[in-house]
Amino acid sequence: MDCLLTLKNPEYPKIKNLEKEIDFYSERDWPHPKMAEYYAPKVEAFRKELEKLKSKKEFICSDETQILDDALFSLVNDEIEGFSIFDEIEMHFKMDISKNEVGEIRLDLKVGERASAEQLKKHRLSDVPKLIYDESSKSLIALFKVDRFKNVLPIKQTISKIVIATNGYWGIGNTIFLKLHP
Repeated sequence: MDCLLTLKNPEYPKIKNLEKEIDFYSERDWPHPKMAEYYAPKVEAFRKELEKLKSKKEFICSDETQILDDALFSLVNDEIEGFSIFDEIEMHFKMDISKNEVGEIRLDLKVGERASAEQLKKHRLSDVPKLIYDESSKSLIALFKVDRFKNVLPIKQTISKIVIATNGYWGIGNTIFLKLHP
């Protein structure tokens, strides 16, 4: 859920961190009264920064999420063969989503060698348990079964987690593209 909230508002992680800092430094029973006085300016600075972040106009990404939803449902309904999500310049980041022979949705995150994949999984994608390394495609892959109700939320959440987590790893910035494979 944090990943989806981060997509909705890029400041969400900062806001949550500031809230934790305020709680930590102000809700504490300090062993010495001077410590509370020492941390009071820090708490006030955190509160001002939090107020500033919360007063910003909320980031709206409905178009972007609708594009992803449309692509996923087109894939599930066999209207397209798949789609790719990638960064614009360096192509450090590329993820292909397609349907395999048995009707499962296959997500391929291109990573290169096994060592890179293990590093990425360990430090950035540890909360995406479905990802396994595929030697033949040099990718981290995940397979998703889609039942008759066509629930694509787990796929969308996984894509969101990967995009957000790899953003810092590869420095893909804010612009990524989605290309359909008809």
